[in-house]
Amino acid sequence: MILEPLFGLSLMLKVSLDMQPPSAAGSSVWMHMSVRQKDAKLLPLVRQATDCIVRKVFADPRYNAGLRPGEINDLIVDSMSACVGPVRA
Repeated sequence: MILEPLFGLSLMLKVSLDMQPPSAAGSSVWMHMSVRQKDAKLLPLVRQATDCIVRKVFADPRYNAGLRPGEINDLIVDSMSACVGPVRA
């Protein structure tokens, strides 16, 4: 039940990271990296953000109280404030 929203979140993070211009300091290096190299750099960051969100969702008492379909999204959104660091990284 939780895997589908988290998978969608990880795809959204990857797309948003691909669309953002790199910082001025690393722009020349980033521009010359292959897609595979960029993915290798970004995957650990996406994994950290996803793991943080999963931990927060599972720790939320509302998760154990039984959720209706669609309510998991609220838990994911609520967990974002605690996971700002990994998500922004």
